[in-house]
Amino acid sequence: MTDVEPGESLAEILSRLLADARRLWGEERAQELRTSIEQTAGNLHQIATHLPDPSVEPGFYQ
Repeated sequence: MTDVEPGESLAEILSRLLADARRLWGEERAQELRTSIEQTAGNLHQIATHLPDPSVEPGFYQ
């Protein structure tokens, strides 16, 4: 699992996820998983840049 830093770009997220994959599973497996990793990076970036308005969040998060 990765934490997305505020203002982190899609390229930075992707780079970090790929580096983690290489470290965990090696270069060959990281390349096999590249499409999934790219999609995951895009999803993380989308979530990080489109947070709900605080008034929309459930009360127990406030």
